[in-house]
Amino acid sequence: MEHQTSLLAPLSPSAHWSFAGLIVFLIVIMWFVYRKPMPAMAMSVSVGLVIASVGFFGWMYWQANNASVDIAQQKLQLHLPLYGRNIALSDLELNAAKVVDMNSDDAPALSWRTNGVGLPGYQLGWFQLKQDGKALVAVSDPQRVLYIPTKLGFSLLLSSPEATALLRQLRDSAASTS
Repeated sequence: MEHQTSLLAPLSPSAHWSFAGLIVFLIVIMWFVYRKPMPAMAMSVSVGLVIASVGFFGWMYWQANNASVDIAQQKLQLHLPLYGRNIALSDLELNAAKVVDMNSDDAPALSWRTNGVGLPGYQLGWFQLKQDGKALVAVSDPQRVLYIPTKLGFSLLLSSPEATALLRQLRDSAASTS
């Protein structure tokens, strides 16, 4: 079987601004910490923690802009910041999968985030669904989201500019092994 890669939707302008605001906020905190009189060890630890936080969110921003999915070796390989994983194609319920607009009534509605990142224009991580169940979510464009239930007790919600083509590739890859 051929290896197929699809990029997920890039971050929206509001997500770019959210990450930029978060980084600037952390840098301002570092400036305040640096200006506050405190013992040298406390200063070093505090500044180090803020620098690590800036590095972590910078890495997450970079990875979010380069998120992708691969279909290879009978697996769906998710390349997401912090939540990447491999899922066997046989564990995907592709007959029930569909492309949805998250703003429509027939789309699965997110209830609350149990683990992950929720910024304006970017949702990443584990969410409870209002309809029941949970979902691994990577949504930056709510208008083109691929919804895939799995046999593993959760669903996938993935933004993709080519969501329909990605669903077709998944169905073709799963059918070629049946």
